[in-house]
Amino acid sequence: MSEPPFLPTRVAAAWDETDTLRGIRLDLGAHAAAHTRPGQIVKLHAAGHKPGYFAIANAPRGAGFAELLLKRGSALADAVIAAAASDAVVEATAPFGEGFPVECAAGRDVL
Repeated sequence: MSEPPFLPTRVAAAWDETDTLRGIRLDLGAHAAAHTRPGQIVKLHAAGHKPGYFAIANAPRGAGFAELLLKRGSALADAVIAAAASDAVVEATAPFGEGFPVECAAGRDVL
């Protein structure tokens, strides 16, 4: 599967979950339809850094947002966190990947 290109993506919100983890909500806009199942990923890019893969933390809800949880301490994550204030724009791909095989759990108590 080929990876989608990087796109300017608006940060809808950003918050600290803990001292080491930062939550970021991306507004996927026209690319929201690509978020089809839990477990998909996006790639993020920051100037001067190699792109990296980040798991989407929320299941698709139809609202067009993808939530990420970034751990402070790596150069790329720190650069994205520094750039990702509310209403800022970051470079991200549309969601991609197969995600989790949630259909295998249909009819089972998995919680």
